[in-house]
Amino acid sequence: MTPASEPAAPRRGRLDFLDFIRLAAMAFMVQGHTLDALVRPQHLDLGTFPWNVWHALRGQTAPIFLMVSGLVGVLSLRRDEDGRVPAAKLGHRLAWAFGLMALGYLLVFPANRIADLRWLSPEGWRGFLQVNILQLNGAGLLILTALASLTRSDRAYGRIALGLAAATLVATPLIQALDWFRILPEGLAAYVSHAHGSLFPLFPHGMYLFLGAAAGWHLKGIPPEEASRRFRRLCGWGTLAALAGSGLAALLPPGLLPPHDLYTTSWTFTLLRLGLALPMMALLSLWAERRPTFTAACAPLGKHSLKVYVGHLVLLYGLPWTLGLTGKVYRSLGLGSGLLAVLLVGGITFGGVILLERIQRQAAPLWLALRLSSAGLVAWALIF
Repeated sequence: MTPASEPAAPRRGRLDFLDFIRLAAMAFMVQGHTLDALVRPQHLDLGTFPWNVWHALRGQTAPIFLMVSGLVGVLSLRRDEDGRVPAAKLGHRLAWAFGLMALGYLLVFPANRIADLRWLSPEGWRGFLQVNILQLNGAGLLILTALASLTRSDRAYGRIALGLAAATLVATPLIQALDWFRILPEGLAAYVSHAHGSLFPLFPHGMYLFLGAAAGWHLKGIPPEEASRRFRRLCGWGTLAALAGSGLAALLPPGLLPPHDLYTTSWTFTLLRLGLALPMMALLSLWAERRPTFTAACAPLGKHSLKVYVGHLVLLYGLPWTLGLTGKVYRSLGLGSGLLAVLLVGGITFGGVILLERIQRQAAPLWLALRLSSAGLVAWALIF
């Protein structure tokens, strides 16, 4: 297929089931973070049912979110008649990537202002520079933006992204066995290694983002009634491959690979997470297909999943200049109170996103004023 014959990107309606999946993953993430942060640990016994199942499901929210993010990024990619992505589009994606990374660091900023960073201890710097899902999304988007600029068709883009996903998986045990903090500065090493506390380094979590990008071109340009069915077929074959690969990896001789954390970085558990996340995505897409009215009403919130993510973290944990709920009731609530807190946090977060989206659509000057004033307040707090 020549670049000029690449299929046109689908209409916005074709993404409804993907936005619904992303929204569902975000809703489960909100309740998981809320219960974990506010409820006394003895009420959440992860070794017994149903909390062991709850904990396992929580582990799938990030892979689902990352895969859908990679997939949607391909569907929104536009190329000219020569197969090139316009420079303005590439610039927008680069700005978005760096913005995500900056936001990730801002949420855990360890001082009241930038000038106070000179007093930060090595342990404080280590905690500040740990990589979470926002930094991972930004770093992955930088890589995928570079890939988009170097390729001349979505087919080539998808195939190389699939290769990146496979290479990330295969290299993870080897990468994690190296002491990257002796090789790279702390802030860069945190993007590839778990050793200093990063929750979502590129190895192995970048695999999910690249895998989503690889799947994206399979859905691009096909009729809307076929998109969801093809997506489920991809999930089905992917589940079989992931579970088979996980089983084979478990049979490998223990000394074949360098020592590494089996739960966070091994082929066995990484593929097992993928094999659990894919059928969940398929079931959510089936629900979305069979409830089109409900899906159409909910899907717009999925587009604003970043606002939901940031909003609920600020509400729970606060910022250097604000107090979150954990400042008063960190892991001190009973289960009943914790469930009410889930409703409170979810209601405020999702309600706030709906309100902001309505302001953006119906009161553009107010929306601009809110954005500028928020940016100004943050800049003032960081500087003065």
